[in-house]
Amino acid sequence: MKLIILNKNNFGKEIKDLSQDKYAEIMFLDDKQKDTDILSECADYFLYIDDDTYFYPAFENNELRFQWIHRLFEMGANVATIISNNVQTGNNSKIIAGSVIYPDVVIKDNVFIKTGCIIKNNCVIEDNVILEENCVIENNVTIKSLNRVQRNTVIPPNTTIESGQLSLEEKYSEPKWESRHRMLSEEDEEKAISYIGTDNKFEKELREEKISEVKDKNAEILKAVKESGKSLDEILAFLKKDND
Repeated sequence: MKLIILNKNNFGKEIKDLSQDKYAEIMFLDDKQKDTDILSECADYFLYIDDDTYFYPAFENNELRFQWIHRLFEMGANVATIISNNVQTGNNSKIIAGSVIYPDVVIKDNVFIKTGCIIKNNCVIEDNVILEENCVIENNVTIKSLNRVQRNTVIPPNTTIESGQLSLEEKYSEPKWESRHRMLSEEDEEKAISYIGTDNKFEKELREEKISEVKDKNAEILKAVKESGKSLDEILAFLKKDND
């Protein structure tokens, strides 16, 4: 498998370091730099979409990164889930593609991490916690059990969230913005789930079946895009109109 990281900044280099032993090849797309491991500009990502290539948009701006994740999903690309080898996981937890987990993180039982979340070093996520889309959990944060962290929340370093504190958005969200992109539908969300720390054979078989379905659909989309002769802007405009 190959990983293509959009943007060769410090964040992009961290993503490469976290992924070194998981991909046979790791390359970049970047608009400002030229190097031997930079294939082209970010806008050319669709030229590299295939079944064995995964993408991660390493933009430090939370809104821009989330927009790129959805653009990749909409174009049928495989969006990478980046998980350090040094992560402790409990049972029956799951993470949706487009999320990143740094080293020395502990994830306990029945945790659900949705699209685009970033959990940085030395964090503890206790039992029965849900991280909604595009949350950023900074270093040394503990989220105790029975919490739902609202979409787009940024929790600052060295914070402890006590059990049962369900709404954190007003207190911790920064900056204040609401993504213009839709959340994943339930169907898309299920397709993008990875199960971590679980021995549930049925869940693994269901995921493998759905991955196969998505790959078949992605192949059809990619073929249509390449044969259409349309520009990228025209294709994205069509997809946006179709989703509306």
